[in-house]
Amino acid sequence: MRCRDWYGQAGYLKEFWGDIHSQLTYLHGSPQLTRSALDVQTDVIQFLSECSDKHFLDFVELVFRVTAGARLPYELVEDFNDF
Repeated sequence: MRCRDWYGQAGYLKEFWGDIHSQLTYLHGSPQLTRSALDVQTDVIQFLSECSDKHFLDFVELVFRVTAGARLPYELVEDFNDF
């Protein structure tokens, strides 16, 4: 949710979720992460709400690797550390 809030406010929403979706689909070998995805953001968020801890941690790692993630503000990094 913190990523959704930050990237929505910062204007990077489409780029961030697109990059995350692309990386997760490659990781899982499927063009979609869930059955009822309307768009990439919904697909990722729905996947994250249902996935195992291991796959959620894959997402956390990817946040720091994707193109939009290169612009991670210090506050967001601190939020991840607190979590």
